[in-house]
Amino acid sequence: MTDHLGYSVLGAIGIISTIMLLIARDARRRGKLDGVDIGWAASILGCTWWYAALKFSSADSYFSLHAVLALLMISAWGLRIIHHLYTDRLLKPEEDGRYRELKAGWGANVARNTKIFFVAQGFIAIVFLTVPYAALTAGSNSLPLALLALAVFFVGLIGESLADRQLAKFRANSANKGQVCKVGLWKYSRHPNYFFDWVMWMSYIPLAGSLWWLALVAPTLLLYLFLFVTGIPPTEAQSLRSRGDAYREYQRTTSAFFPLPPKTGKHS
Repeated sequence: MTDHLGYSVLGAIGIISTIMLLIARDARRRGKLDGVDIGWAASILGCTWWYAALKFSSADSYFSLHAVLALLMISAWGLRIIHHLYTDRLLKPEEDGRYRELKAGWGANVARNTKIFFVAQGFIAIVFLTVPYAALTAGSNSLPLALLALAVFFVGLIGESLADRQLAKFRANSANKGQVCKVGLWKYSRHPNYFFDWVMWMSYIPLAGSLWWLALVAPTLLLYLFLFVTGIPPTEAQSLRSRGDAYREYQRTTSAFFPLPPKTGKHS
């Protein structure tokens, strides 16, 4: 695989640059940043298949159990999230509140910061490629670890899909306009979709064999982004503006990220 390292890096840069350029042009045309997440997921998916094609085409390669499973898992994750983001965001006229909040904070520097934002997302996609690299390179064939990875992955996949569906159903009911979603998984976490997406990225660690530490880089970075940068902070700032005290009470009673039983009792 070492012989193909240069091709792998150059190909990944080309794939990510092309996808992000197309998404950025569409964002300027529509005045919305929502598409960046689709570009990010498509970049990881495309680069994973590019890397797998190079690996499996080399004369000394073989289809290890962990490599094939990682390829299938990343494909399932990528296709699901791209479909969800396309139908839930790009097809809607309004921009996602998280990005409205980010742009509001940028003030007069929106144009400049939008370019920086897309470039940064491209670099983050490159960091996340440590996951398929580790899983596809390790060459492991442990069935117990494969089953563990698959079980964790399906917990994340089902959990995120269920959270997305519950939120979409809540929002579709006009009677819930301006209300806080506390149904289903949203009763135990204010951001169960983020949590279960993070769980999916954790599922690749058992597939990485001796390179488990490399597969840990992506979920560690994702956790930081969710908790402190582009995930929870802008989402909750927008929710506080639009729902006020109702959301403050939700913050008081409900875990921000990890699903936990809701707190009871009045605020003292």
